[in-house]
Amino acid sequence: MTLNALVVRGGWEGHRPVEATDMFIPFLERAGYQVRVEASPTCTRTRTRWPPPTSCCSA
Repeated sequence: MTLNALVVRGGWEGHRPVEATDMFIPFLERAGYQVRVEASPTCTRTRTRWPPPTSCCSA
């Protein structure tokens, strides 16, 4: 079974959304999750199945 995690980051820059989520992504990957990173919640409006396209993923 493949574990998937969707990380949506954005919002007020004072919350440092990229830096904050970058702390948690390695934890998820070590736990066996395939992580997809999006900058906007609009990604939840599509019916895209896993695995996500490589163009939307963070390295």
